[in-house]
Amino acid sequence: MNGRLDGKGGLSPESLRLHKNVLFQALTDAVRNQLLSSNPCQFVQLPQKERKEAHFYSATQMQALFATLQNDPLLPLVKITAIYGLRRSELLGLQWDSIDEERGTLAICHTVVKVTSVAVRKAICRKHQHNAKTPSREITRWRFLTKHVSYVNT
Repeated sequence: MNGRLDGKGGLSPESLRLHKNVLFQALTDAVRNQLLSSNPCQFVQLPQKERKEAHFYSATQMQALFATLQNDPLLPLVKITAIYGLRRSELLGLQWDSIDEERGTLAICHTVVKVTSVAVRKAICRKHQHNAKTPSREITRWRFLTKHVSYVNT
């Protein structure tokens, strides 16, 4: 058994840090209650966190991506993701009532994450939500969305 469900080997530095903290607190209580003379966790040296280098598309690469997706219905979402640097969970959490048509703004108010194979939606800000969603309102919102991300092509 290697400690990880994904089969990649031992635990990550962050997991080791979390486990060490739990053990440290438990053993500190044992020292306080005079069950141990010292806390052996104080001598544990954890591996350094792995830093991942971020990679970004250039403006030319973004233009090529947008040109390739020109007739794709997902193009506005790709543009929004590129413009605002949205995380996957934030993009999946977008809802029509995240759009303020009058002010021309987009609010990131929800995220969607996968928790043990079940999608969970979480509110991350408070905002007035519209209850009525008529087909004409949906079309208006789609036009708004398309219009406000079209400037990326220039």
